[in-house]
Amino acid sequence: MALPEGPTRALDAFVVVAPDGIAVHPIALPGLANLSLAEGRLPPGDFGVHLHRSLEQITYVLAGRLVVTMGDPATGQTRGYHCAAGDTISTPPRTTLSYRNPGPDLARVLFICAPPYPADDSDTLTLDRHHADIPSAERGAQSAG
Repeated sequence: MALPEGPTRALDAFVVVAPDGIAVHPIALPGLANLSLAEGRLPPGDFGVHLHRSLEQITYVLAGRLVVTMGDPATGQTRGYHCAAGDTISTPPRTTLSYRNPGPDLARVLFICAPPYPADDSDTLTLDRHHADIPSAERGAQSAG
C-alpha cells in the first residue's frame, strides 16, 4: 500500500458543472477507488431536480444555508430540509433531489459519493419535477433496484 504524498483540496481552477447546474470542484482521493469527494459551490438560487441511478450521496454543508428537497419519484411525496453549516443529508439511490440556496451568501458543500461519481454524468437523471414521468427503461431499473 502506498501512502498519499500529502493532503489534497478542491482547486478553484478545476470546475465541472453538474447536470443540475451546480459548480463542482472534484477533490482527488489517491489510493481510494470506491468513493468520490467534491466541493459544491451554490450561489443563491434554485438548482434542478435530479436523481442518481445507483450511487449513494452524502451532502455535508460547509458554509451557508440550503433547502434540500428529496422525494420519491413514484409517489411524488417530497420532504424539504433546512440545512446550515455542519448539517448532513444522506440520499439513497433513486431518490429525487434538489437544492435551493435562499441567500444571500454562497453555500459550500461536500458531496461524498459511493460508488464514485462518473465523469460522464451517466448516473444522473435530470427531471423537471420530483414526481416525474420516468422513461420506461428507467422505471424497469427502478423496480429492479
